[in-house]
Amino acid sequence: YADLTTAATNIQDAADAATNGDLILVNDGIYQDGFRANTVSGFPGGVSSETNRLMIGKCITVQSIHGPPAAFISGSGMFRCVYLTNGAFLNGFTMTNGAAGKGGGVSGAMFGGGVVSNCVLTGNSATTFGGGAATVRRGGPPGAYTSVDRELPRQLPLPVQRRSQRPRVRAA
Repeated sequence: YADLTTAATNIQDAADAATNGDLILVNDGIYQDGFRANTVSGFPGGVSSETNRLMIGKCITVQSIHGPPAAFISGSGMFRCVYLTNGAFLNGFTMTNGAAGKGGGVSGAMFGGGVVSNCVLTGNSATTFGGGAATVRRGGPPGAYTSVDRELPRQLPLPVQRRSQRPRVRAA
């Protein structure tokens, strides 16, 4: 997946092939195919599984080329759009029509989720809390925005954690 001639045809394949520190550049489009389930321990001690359109479980950056007006991740009303963990960074997407127990648009692991920057979350729902987002940090450089359609008052923006090494670029 080193250039556009060998690029992945979907974001999940590119994320699976990436290694920590990689940058995945995503072309314009509506991404609404495929899914990945994550199993998490619940409170008190229960286990739950939710299905996500995209699941990023490593410290990589997934970034759209032209930003939220041009790159969409749709949960199609039955999947969470994105699940982030282990310091994953998502930048420049519109996440729409996601549905989950928490964070229908985007959610992360309780201790070690990800960062969402320059994204729009709209039309998402959750049965418990965080219709747009839950258990992720918002951040980005000056001028970046993240608009959430529904969020809890206690979810405050936190600064982005900068990576010290230069990432390798992978196309999707």
